[in-house]
Amino acid sequence: MRIPRFKSFQTRVFQDRRRRFPRHRADLPLTITILRDEGYTTIHGRMNDIAEGGLGVLMASELPAGEVVQVEFMLPPDAEPFRARAVVRYRKGYFHGIEFLGLSDEQKQQILEYCIDREPATTSK
Repeated sequence: MRIPRFKSFQTRVFQDRRRRFPRHRADLPLTITILRDEGYTTIHGRMNDIAEGGLGVLMASELPAGEVVQVEFMLPPDAEPFRARAVVRYRKGYFHGIEFLGLSDEQKQQILEYCIDREPATTSK
């Protein structure tokens, strides 16, 4: 006998175990900058979740997996913008999974401090 609900639960648990860093809920505006043939393009979006390794982002443009971008956002309570290079790892409609590239120890610490009191993110993509 097959129970779809149980299968779905197993899939979510497996996805969580594959993650290197726990995700935390975030609802912050962000800007993504991409270098294209015609110059720099800026896209505005909304961060859905954050982890030491990357972000879940919702935006009105669709970026292909493998696209290297710069992300910029404000992590409260800091007054300075957080900027980092990143790569789009997957896209599902307008939702994108973005992995940070080469964060400094200071940047990692900023993210960890922001996440310490935040709720864990949901496991669905």
